Amino acid sequence: DKESVHVKSPALAVIGNTIQIADENLAPPVLPFARKLENTIWQKFPERLRGDLAKGFPRFLFHLGELPQEEATGLGLGTITLLAVTLIAAVVKGCPGLRFNTSAMVVGFASWIALFAFTVSAGLGFSTGRLLSAYYPLLIIPIVALAGNMWLVRKKFWVAFATLSASFALIPLLLTPSRPIVPVLAIFDQLAIKHPGNVQLARASQVYRVYKARHDIFQPMRELLPAEVRNVGFISSEDDTELSLWYPFGSRTVQHVTNAAAISSPDLQWFVSKRSAVESETGSTMDNWTGSNQLAVVRCISITEKVSVGPEDWCLVHKTKSP
Repeated sequence: DKESVHVKSPALAVIGNTIQIADENLAPPVLPFARKLENTIWQKFPERLRGDLAKGFPRFLFHLGELPQEEATGLGLGTITLLAVTLIAAVVKGCPGLRFNTSAMVVGFASWIALFAFTVSAGLGFSTGRLLSAYYPLLIIPIVALAGNMWLVRKKFWVAFATLSASFALIPLLLTPSRPIVPVLAIFDQLAIKHPGNVQLARASQVYRVYKARHDIFQPMRELLPAEVRNVGFISSEDDTELSLWYPFGSRTVQHVTNAAAISSPDLQWFVSKRSAVESETGSTMDNWTGSNQLAVVRCISITEKVSVGPEDWCLVHKTKSP
């Protein structure tokens, strides 16, 4: 909602956005032990700052992932390193007699001012690095327009470094859990045989298995629905997907129910309900909610939509008495 994506404190907004932008733009192509490192770094932040961000920046999220994800990825560690080397070389070496393009510099610095205006109030949280994609070509102008680049780009080490940096993009492209090009699960199965009990291998394998089935995670629920049901209510938390309930496309419609306490629509007789979402919205238990709304639980199934969250209870319920 509008209130939650704006941070009232400009100072807190700048701090929170700076942390998130740095977090997402400095992500390496592979980061083992990301969770452990994330917790270690987060604990280094002052306790007061962590508390202020939790209260005043509702969507703030400091997150490190094993692999960059397209929904929350910035320029990446390779590109940021290239820009840093470019800036240092331009300042140290320079090219006497050459002037930078004044117009380009004006546009570039105006973009940095625009970025500052964004960070002062925006509180978009997770995916800030990706949402700033339109800014990046303009933000790097003051760096790449420096005269020192005339010397740097002709060096063999620079060409090799730039090629290596560009190749970093291939790693998440080949290994992204949502659509890996490499047969990762087969590789993990072989590694698990050689290294039984390895926690990191087990977690990585679980991530890929969850993503592989994520497009149809509600298949068990769909099979429980009577064939004649054409409208299904969906009670969920933020970022839960109902896609699986639409299969086969054209057979039914799925309607988000934003208030679990108000389900009186005569068009909805069946609901796929996340237990934690129902209990959070109603302030009551699933049993109390169903009992007070003349609903019956058909079955509850434990479903893992995100490995970081773990298994969650989803219940198929229907009205026992039509209005």
